[in-house]
Amino acid sequence: MRTFIFATLACLAFAGPARAVPTVVEAILIKQFLVCDGDLAAGCESFGETAFSDALVVFSAAAEAGEVSAQNNIAMLYETGAGVAQNNKEAARLYRIAAEAGIPIAQYNLAMLVVTKHVIGEVTDPQERDTDMATAYMWLTFASEQGLALATESRQELLDFMTENAIRTAKKQILKKRKK
Repeated sequence: MRTFIFATLACLAFAGPARAVPTVVEAILIKQFLVCDGDLAAGCESFGETAFSDALVVFSAAAEAGEVSAQNNIAMLYETGAGVAQNNKEAARLYRIAAEAGIPIAQYNLAMLVVTKHVIGEVTDPQERDTDMATAYMWLTFASEQGLALATESRQELLDFMTENAIRTAKKQILKKRKK
């Protein structure tokens, strides 16, 4: 439960369009949710130093060169409002591109973004909540299967917040996605 609560609190810290740009301390904490290999390393370094415009340039160039992991990093900029206008819809779109490509941290980040809107009370419709919790569980399952320990822990903890209907829906979504 600790991991899920920590991750959710981290997401909550960046929820809402009126929040300020991440501080240096926040940027260093957020870096763990980025992909920082190869061509993305310089962008991650810039991000950690709050040089968000420089990070965006590096991540955008990598994305244009076909580095799908860069979509995750650009999504994090949109989610946190780091160097761009905060936009959770754009963040979700970009996370989904990387998640569909099998990037575990993007799958995790997308799941947390989906869950956060329910935790902060932005969405209160029970049917939408079940659908979103099922989707989050599906992405956490795929990230967990690739060895992302944070996803494994969060997936287990998410079960405490899911209805039986959401669990059934999640299992169906996982099977459907695997058939593709």
